Amino acid sequence: MKRRCEQLLRQALTDPDAEVRRQASMALEEVEAQLNLAQVHRQFAHQDPAMRVAAVHALAEIVAPAATELLRRALQDDVAAVRAVALQVAGRRCPPGLLAAVLQALKDSDAAVVAYACQTLAAYGDRRVLPYLRLLAERADSARRAAALAALGQLGDAEALPLLTAALEDGAAQVRSGAVQGLARLALRCDQTASGDGDELGVAGR
Repeated sequence: MKRRCEQLLRQALTDPDAEVRRQASMALEEVEAQLNLAQVHRQFAHQDPAMRVAAVHALAEIVAPAATELLRRALQDDVAAVRAVALQVAGRRCPPGLLAAVLQALKDSDAAVVAYACQTLAAYGDRRVLPYLRLLAERADSARRAAALAALGQLGDAEALPLLTAALEDGAAQVRSGAVQGLARLALRCDQTASGDGDELGVAGR
């Protein structure tokens, strides 16, 4: 019966009425998304981490509340690779209900996961996360500091300019590299919001 329904919906795509064609297209997208989600659920329950990674990748193409919940579960997976991919997918979709879980990933034991968490938080563009990123940029290890510095710049955090400046003199090249990325992104953000020289950074941050 399901296949017959799909066939009829596809036939409706050629209906002479534009509204009927639009509704048929939306209905097919919803049906296909549900079918894909069911397959992803099966993959995600697999013991092989590679299967779970593949399942999380597939979530990037599925827009549904259930997909967001699967991403939330993936962020708590025992395998760091699964958590990292979940953060990458979250960064592409930025589902509002997942922001707190992404923020929690800043405490992850795996440095690569934390780096992806920083990138994803920057993609969300929610300035409420700035204090957490600043703290990470000041007190964590080199890899985590570098990722946080780059994210602060991408978020246009003018108040982080002293932190970015100081990081240019850090003993770790990785931190200096993160500072360079952060400064470049901050400059681009400032250029998008106002014309003028670097003196306006302080104004933008107040």
